[in-house]
Amino acid sequence: GKFLIVRLDGEVYLTLHLGMTGRLLLAPEDGPGPHTRFVFKLEDGGGRTTTLEFRDARKFGRLHLTYGGPAPRLLALGPDAWQGSWDAAYLEDRLRGRKIALKAFLLDQSHLSGIGNIYADEILWWTGLSPLRPAGSLNAGEVASLTEEIPRRLGEGVRLLGCTVQDFVDTAGEPGEFQDWLQAYGRHGQVCSRCGGVLIRVVVGGRGTAYCPGCQR
Repeated sequence: GKFLIVRLDGEVYLTLHLGMTGRLLLAPEDGPGPHTRFVFKLEDGGGRTTTLEFRDARKFGRLHLTYGGPAPRLLALGPDAWQGSWDAAYLEDRLRGRKIALKAFLLDQSHLSGIGNIYADEILWWTGLSPLRPAGSLNAGEVASLTEEIPRRLGEGVRLLGCTVQDFVDTAGEPGEFQDWLQAYGRHGQVCSRCGGVLIRVVVGGRGTAYCPGCQR
């Protein structure tokens, strides 16, 4: 999901969540700054060293150092939405009887971990599903479509090196490119590229949501 897990020597585990504004920078030229929270010294075994900095302006990121396994909070997470072991049958079972809005279901990390606000909007646009639909109302075909599109959209985000709408950069300090291909997120008031309708903004589960009422049902 959204957690990074690093196994160190001696059964020591580092579990990291970037939060809203966290970033990892490899040997940044400007050195430790006012938002640097941790500095890791890395050795390659040949005598060469470098640094990895964790910076977080808003302090929502979290770092856990544990022994014998990753942080216990990971036990409450569902399988990884991108590359985890789950299928349409699993998703159908989790959806069954749920009355909450479909987008709220997708954002619940106990079902599938790793889907955030941006990707939820994109997944729902590509599947033609309304974020307001009761989660348990999907038919078998819609569940199958969702099962295909979830890892596909997340995979596209990885291929395009992330989505930089505000703060995100990679370890070299470079922004991602997924934001250049967004079809729904942040596009309320603009024309839908599929049906020509106008995307609108609603709030689902406390999160701003953009979707097209013309072709997302």
